[in-house]
Amino acid sequence: MQMEQKYQDEVMRLETNNERSFLQLRKLIEEIRDCTRALNSIVATCRIEASRAGPFQQALFVIAADIEAAARKIDERIKVGRKIIDLLGRSANSQV
Repeated sequence: MQMEQKYQDEVMRLETNNERSFLQLRKLIEEIRDCTRALNSIVATCRIEASRAGPFQQALFVIAADIEAAARKIDERIKVGRKIIDLLGRSANSQV
């Protein structure tokens, strides 16, 4: 009986730690998403400044395109990460 209680206590501890980790991971993903929003602001600024940059216009357009492509890739990976976290969370909850 005592062994069973220790087992149940350990399971509860692990579930709590797991849930905490999922929550922390979700927060980190949201922080990354917020950073990609900032990247999109930089892209817009680069394009605006490029229109006034004379000889540097083409370079700023290239920089804006590169940043935009990187932000798009990050957004795609965020979507995949969210789906994985949701699946793992559901899987962990269904085992309880």
